[in-house]
Amino acid sequence: MADESSAAEPPPPGIVRLGVAGVVVLALLSLPGIHQVQEGYVGVYYRVCRCGPWQTHTVTAHQSRRPAQGGALLEHISPPGYHLMIPFLTSVRQVQITLQTDEVKNVPCGTRSVPTPLLRLCGS
Repeated sequence: MADESSAAEPPPPGIVRLGVAGVVVLALLSLPGIHQVQEGYVGVYYRVCRCGPWQTHTVTAHQSRRPAQGGALLEHISPPGYHLMIPFLTSVRQVQITLQTDEVKNVPCGTRSVPTPLLRLCGS
């Protein structure tokens, strides 16, 4: 018969430390993937395009100071709140979806030969 006390041996301390370090590194790398979409906006996602060697285009001095942007627009749209994305591969931009009303008053309109009346917009 096998000894029951030897069946449940703890793992070596080096393996435990390596596992804990791996979990910490994964947690730190996933932090940039947590983001918040503000109220009145939706989150629109796209895959980041890192200009690789397959893309042959000239870059002017003005463009070289800007980070690489663009890429494939994804179909997923997030409502307001906290969300997750794949860090370093996916980017999010917030798009305003609330209504905005602009009111214009006393707009001069007319022709050269007729005196210029004032046009009232928005019922005021």
